[in-house]
Amino acid sequence: MKRISFIDSNYNWDNERYGDKLQKWLEASSDNRLFVACYDDANALLDGKPFVSKTGGTWHRTYLMQRYLKKKMKRLSWNKTENDSIIYFTADNRRIQFYSRKNPEQKIYHTILVERNGYIQSVFSGTKYEGMGYQFMGRKVYDMYRQNSGSW
Repeated sequence: MKRISFIDSNYNWDNERYGDKLQKWLEASSDNRLFVACYDDANALLDGKPFVSKTGGTWHRTYLMQRYLKKKMKRLSWNKTENDSIIYFTADNRRIQFYSRKNPEQKIYHTILVERNGYIQSVFSGTKYEGMGYQFMGRKVYDMYRQNSGSW
């Protein structure tokens, strides 16, 4: 296995259960790549109410995962980019990527992370194809390949 991707799916992350395993896998080969994407689900509302706790969602778990790897993999240089909508950490020539979408709008972005090229980004992250013909969280680029859902 050369690539692990979490697209808003690391709710179960636990440093003690998984941290050492993930670290060892990343250190085993420079070909191994990690991509993690989440949004601030702790700030999202469903029917006007929060649906995850401040520490129960992928926003917090992604923070824990990134901090764990940063602490344990000291030889890596981490880069942080932050603007109004994202916090983005990369390490080891973009081989390791953490993308966290801020959420002042309090929306649910779970499927939007995939819909707006998240799957494509998870496949191409850290490769020479990353960003070629698409932008993660940009305009969908695969619509021409989708079947019309009304034609089933």
